[in-house]
Amino acid sequence: MLYCLTQQPKLIRSEWISPDWFDYKPYQTLVKYLNDVGGELDYIQLRDGFTKAYPGVMSREDWEPILTADVTVGNFSSWVKVIRNDFYRKRAQESAFDFANDPSDEKFHSMLITAQDAISNDSSDTEVTMDELVQDMHERLTEGKLDVGIKTYAPIDKLFGDGLMPGRLITIGARPAVGKSAFAINLVLEAFKRQPDVTIDVFSLEMTNRQNYQRLVASITGIPSSKLVNPMIDLSDAR
Repeated sequence: MLYCLTQQPKLIRSEWISPDWFDYKPYQTLVKYLNDVGGELDYIQLRDGFTKAYPGVMSREDWEPILTADVTVGNFSSWVKVIRNDFYRKRAQESAFDFANDPSDEKFHSMLITAQDAISNDSSDTEVTMDELVQDMHERLTEGKLDVGIKTYAPIDKLFGDGLMPGRLITIGARPAVGKSAFAINLVLEAFKRQPDVTIDVFSLEMTNRQNYQRLVASITGIPSSKLVNPMIDLSDAR
């Protein structure tokens, strides 16, 4: 990406490039300089201006891998996505590791923020053109092309347009202890009933795998999950 920026500095105006995406301090400074000058210069002007603004920051050895990189300017946007996604994912991993070592409220909040940043800046989705969207709509209208969603309860299927569709993030919000997790478990069970071959992953920052499993068993059997912690003590032979 730095090769593209040094060969065509004006590219800095087409994408936001953060100096923080780079681990190496001299390259951070180079990107900062490019952002400051706005790309209104050629390579010679860029190098001379940078050297005057930040004398001694980059050596000939620092410039060498940039100038000899085996890339093309046409791939600039792809390299931006790769470096940006790698930066945010690395931050999310580090934040999760910090929380694992120190499960405090502060670390938990920090982990959520970095995870949200990683998701919102993830550019892995394939971009589509307007012509492709027009063609897709035409097929839906004339050929009956359908999106297949995960079926749960009939009212929910109707609300979301025939089930839980791919590519959507659905958030269940409510006050504490009113049954959000229980509702999610019920959705899982209903999805299994309607589509036995469906695969569902359950993640929880509050409960262990055993606790989640006990909730599933409780929903199926009608036995309170608290009774399943020590079933030999809390359950009768009949139950």
